[in-house]
Amino acid sequence: MSIAVLLAAVFACVICQAFFAASEVALVAADDLKVHAERERGDRRAMVLGRLLERRDRVVAMLLTGNNLATVIAAAALTSFLHDISPRTSYLAPFILAPVSLLLGESIPKMAVLRAPLRFARIAARPLSMIAAILTPLLAAETALSRQLRRLAGVPPEAETVFLSREDLALLIRREPQTPPAHLKPADAIMPAEQQMISRIFRFTRAEARKAMVPLVKVGAVPEETTIAGAIEVVRREGFTRMPVFHERIFDIVGVVHAFDLLEAPDLARGVREVMRSVSYFPESTPLDEILIALQRTRETLAVVVDEYGGASGIITIEDLLEEVVGEIEDEHDIGEELARIAGQQALIISGHAAVSDLNERFGLGLPEADKYITIGGLMVERLGHIPKPGEQLRAGDNMLTVTRSDARAVREVVLHLGRPLKLELQRRQ
Repeated sequence: MSIAVLLAAVFACVICQAFFAASEVALVAADDLKVHAERERGDRRAMVLGRLLERRDRVVAMLLTGNNLATVIAAAALTSFLHDISPRTSYLAPFILAPVSLLLGESIPKMAVLRAPLRFARIAARPLSMIAAILTPLLAAETALSRQLRRLAGVPPEAETVFLSREDLALLIRREPQTPPAHLKPADAIMPAEQQMISRIFRFTRAEARKAMVPLVKVGAVPEETTIAGAIEVVRREGFTRMPVFHERIFDIVGVVHAFDLLEAPDLARGVREVMRSVSYFPESTPLDEILIALQRTRETLAVVVDEYGGASGIITIEDLLEEVVGEIEDEHDIGEELARIAGQQALIISGHAAVSDLNERFGLGLPEADKYITIGGLMVERLGHIPKPGEQLRAGDNMLTVTRSDARAVREVVLHLGRPLKLELQRRQ
């Protein structure tokens, strides 16, 4: 055989090694749920790739077999090539082939594909399908022999384990109830209520204290000079079970009093500092899950949220944190304030301090969300640059926001005219 043919065979085998190694990484790292979504949209490459992923173990075994065959053929061709040059140099074949195979046939292709495994998997899907058809007899024999050896060795068959990343699970619960990927085999479909709660859990780990806190303007508090009798009167009037205690100004919260401690106090003429408990402080940017863990550790039910200057900007309770996951929790002391109500097929009457994210989740509005504001009133102030007066309007996508009530400090009520009718299933939730 000519030297040129042998050298070409060596290079071809190294290229095959690189292709098999890259394909192995691509198939292992490919996102099954994204492939499944593309298949449902009719993407032909995704259909071919999906069939490969459904038997991923067998395809990976085929790639390993192909890689081994390429290595053996490359070693034989290189040895013959060196022998034709000089019989004394044939022993150098392993020392030449090993670094070339490791670098060009393994490491570099795998590192390159890891940056975009799904893209390469889509490209390689058709060639892999053809190679699978060619190597199927060899692979079937290899699989049968492997099973027999495992049986003889007493090794039980391994159960299939499916690993889902955080992003995979988020994508899965966002999807409409459809036929799931065959290899996932879920026991039951995820109901809409369950989807909503799981989505809230994902948001909970990313949300910050400013999202769930009760603003200071809505907090009932007492000065530290207040007597226990005076604090009891405030508790009776307002219906609170816990109240912050402040020093001189409400921005300087120094503790919290509990209604039970007030009622058990022996001397009602003493100041509330006698029964006041310490309180934890968290910056507005603190993640909610960190606050929950901290409150559980200290066995506290209320914390103070502070701004960058150290002044209190609000309070946050265990109940507020739970509401971020399970939705609004109302007890016998809550005032039944309706934050949004339907006013016809294409209109909503919304409280100015209704959270934009809650409105989007509840009605599917698609209103813009940002860190600079939380409420619908904050959205209008941020976009308009001032506190709007009744009658002022703001367009947000297909929707039109019109202020119906406001004062010198805040937007109190807004009418939202939608660009499309509300869906019936959304109306039934109300």
